Amino acid sequence: MNRPTKHIICLWAVLFAGVLASGLLAAESPNSLELDGREVVVRVYKNWQDDPCGFYEYAVRLKGRIVRFDFNDVNESAFVAVVGHDQEDDVAREAIANRICGWGYERRLQFSLPGRPPKEQDFWWSFADALGNPIPSAVVRVYLTDKEHHVLIGRWKADADGRLRLPFCLGTSIAEVRIGHGSRVSTSQLRFIVSSPEYGTGVVESSRFKKPYTIFAPVVRPSTEAYERCAWGVVVDSDNNRVSGVLVRCTGLVALGGNYINGIYNHKFAAPTDEDGRFRLYLPVAEDQEGIGTLIPPKTEYCVKIDPPTRLGLLPYSGKIPNGQETKITLETAGYSRTFAFEDENGPITDSNQLRRIEITIQRSGKPNLWLNYEKWRDGGFFPVGRYEARCWAGRGYGFEPIEVAADSPKWLVFKLLRGRPYYGQVVDGITGEPMEGAFVIDVDGSCSQENLSMLANKQWDALHDLPASTSGGSGDSRDVLRPVTNSYSFSMIARTKKDGWFEMTLPPKRDFSKIVIFDANRLTVITDRRECESEGDNSYKVPLTKLFPAATVVVEACADDPNDPNPPTIWPEWIIDEKNNPPWVRDLLANCQFDNFMDGIRKDFSVHLNKQCSFYVPAELNLQLQLRPRYDESQQWSPLTIAESVNLQQGQRLDLGRWKIQRTIKVFVEILDSTGGPVEGVPVTAISQYGDTSCNTDEYGLAPFDVAPDAKGEFVVEHKPADSSDEPHLREALPYEITSPEDANTVFTLRVSDEIFYHLFK
Repeated sequence: MNRPTKHIICLWAVLFAGVLASGLLAAESPNSLELDGREVVVRVYKNWQDDPCGFYEYAVRLKGRIVRFDFNDVNESAFVAVVGHDQEDDVAREAIANRICGWGYERRLQFSLPGRPPKEQDFWWSFADALGNPIPSAVVRVYLTDKEHHVLIGRWKADADGRLRLPFCLGTSIAEVRIGHGSRVSTSQLRFIVSSPEYGTGVVESSRFKKPYTIFAPVVRPSTEAYERCAWGVVVDSDNNRVSGVLVRCTGLVALGGNYINGIYNHKFAAPTDEDGRFRLYLPVAEDQEGIGTLIPPKTEYCVKIDPPTRLGLLPYSGKIPNGQETKITLETAGYSRTFAFEDENGPITDSNQLRRIEITIQRSGKPNLWLNYEKWRDGGFFPVGRYEARCWAGRGYGFEPIEVAADSPKWLVFKLLRGRPYYGQVVDGITGEPMEGAFVIDVDGSCSQENLSMLANKQWDALHDLPASTSGGSGDSRDVLRPVTNSYSFSMIARTKKDGWFEMTLPPKRDFSKIVIFDANRLTVITDRRECESEGDNSYKVPLTKLFPAATVVVEACADDPNDPNPPTIWPEWIIDEKNNPPWVRDLLANCQFDNFMDGIRKDFSVHLNKQCSFYVPAELNLQLQLRPRYDESQQWSPLTIAESVNLQQGQRLDLGRWKIQRTIKVFVEILDSTGGPVEGVPVTAISQYGDTSCNTDEYGLAPFDVAPDAKGEFVVEHKPADSSDEPHLREALPYEITSPEDANTVFTLRVSDEIFYHLFK
């Protein structure tokens, strides 16, 4: 085991030749008995930050299929990798085959050799620009990375068609890696740095690739229209010094009008800054992405992030930059030198496995939050003033007392375990404002959409009401009574409100949770984020006043075209309330529904399972419309539908609306023309119907595609909304539309728009 020998990767050599010469792989890998006692060669990159090419080789003796990394002379800043090509033992080489797996080093890290060979021995890769054009003779550097570590596997040159043969694969889907008997940790992904004198340099990261194996680099050819639609500029520090060698990552695009556009799924794209701090990138977009055309539209904003190395003493950057013009990004100086320590009930935490699971969030007034994982806070560094919150994700997770950090705060910050802390608040009737006695309060760290509280029978509610005022969620006597609630939420304690509507719930140390959930029979559930609770000086937290509104129950059964579809839609119920046609207290109810996250405020949407009767709560004593809607990422394929035009139910009433079929959407197009009848690219178009609003931008032919319901009725709208402080006019032009059947598919609706709107949109 102790035979560390340093090696330097030969950049232009073709690696892994032994894999190709070894012939066809066996149908099955060697079993545990065949592997036991044999040696596996492990690469250890001790100084990968300064020397990503250099590594030491260690021989580790197998115990069955298990490789255990436990090196006395290696610290936890190192990176370890197992490479099939390196193996000297024939049986071990057969088991690992042409795989590469790597991880940040931890003592007692264990890796289980895969039990089956990969399907292929080597792979042909193609390297193209963001539009799919081959990059001739591209120079490709391939790194193994786990977000924090980056080690070079090799450097190759593609052929004239941008093709390259890389004889290795990743082992992520078949490798099991554990810290002792702890939780599974993720393996690495590949980082491709693709360079060309003509195109420049682009970076692509992913652990999942589909055939044909094509890497779309975030670069385009100069002197083209696409080149002018890149995001480009310069990165400087607060003293206006150019910052070289940092990655400007693009996470997505926001087209004119707010239409968000993703890049290729599961791929990360970036451009490095050169010696002068300059960068340029063009986000590759998936072929099935609709609504932007062949090219990224003008007036599009790139969502970018920069995470500079800690040694530079600069803060991360996150923001939007426009395409088509040069941008200057200034990285703030990190601030003040800080180091960190943590204490629990047993004193200082020194176990590295526990420390690795601690994350720090820095909340800054008027600025984005900063997030520090173990690799970022371990050695200390320069960090800004703000509120520092630390959380350990071991087990169910737990938190530490937050620290308010000012410029003159001590350099050494010690986080102490959160003590048992009470949460208290009052619950009132949403209509009358009278205190509610006996309402239930739980601390929630997760939810389950399989069931919801409307499914509880009267006997189950009676049993819940007979529970003591404060009950542990896991106590033996109450476990069966609480099971209907635990089927909906994961919690540790349940409390009840007193006659005056007040409750108090003291949570133990090392109990981490995210939400306070308050509910009762035939009442709409209210969820409050823990961060909305007001901290008191005595370490207690006050929950905002909670209003519980009356609820009725609706029963429905939804079905789709094919009951055996392997990818059936996920359906959520939705209620539509007209404030003008209801009593005044509806304003309070609607105010509690205006949250982007459905796990905040009044929870109004539960999953409706196909081909099965499902129930859910709706507001009682109000006039409302009921709909079923597909989950957001399925909305282009499956159509929403209205299941009740108008209902008004009494509290506790149960309404069975029967069986409804979820239909497929149909595609229609909107053509936008200017005053001369010519098509206009990049115009934001909104389709408004009884199912809400969707937006899309026109392509170079002036067409915007929409997936609409077979009974959609509304308007296609183009408008310019000025900023609140602007004196510009609010301009709006619309075209009414009505879809009557699936036969309306591929209809083109033409809207001629005034030059005045285009002037304000594109100026």
